[in-house]
Amino acid sequence: MLRSYVQQNPNIHFIFSGSNKHLLLSMFSNYGRPFYQSGEIMYLNRLNSEIISKELIYKVLDDILIEREYIYYNYRNLLTSNQFQLLKAIAKESGVTQYSSKEFIGKYKLGTPSSVNRSLTTLLDKEMIYEESGIYKVYDLFFANWLMKR
Repeated sequence: MLRSYVQQNPNIHFIFSGSNKHLLLSMFSNYGRPFYQSGEIMYLNRLNSEIISKELIYKVLDDILIEREYIYYNYRNLLTSNQFQLLKAIAKESGVTQYSSKEFIGKYKLGTPSSVNRSLTTLLDKEMIYEESGIYKVYDLFFANWLMKR
């Protein structure tokens, strides 16, 4: 099924990666396998950790956020103002337990507890946020980071 999908979408590039070189090599070089000679094999060495700095990490993060910014603006346009403000507040707090508390609502000027409840339900339904152990968080960590910077 995956081979059919790959063949039907020639403008889409697929990357197969993993730590088991033997398994990956056999997928593309054994005659009887479905992906036989269907791609280019490229071996990547381990990254030299000495070239990795906080500055590089922040630069890569900024590049990712810039690359996805048009998607994030589109999300903004799909939500009401109240929903977007709540989403932004959840991101800035890196997760929220007391979303209807007076302090949280006042800090981010979110309106009434009932409107926050409606917005929270909608964000959950749209899978923009999720709840884990009583903490509401933004699904997409890059999006959460983008929201924090705005």
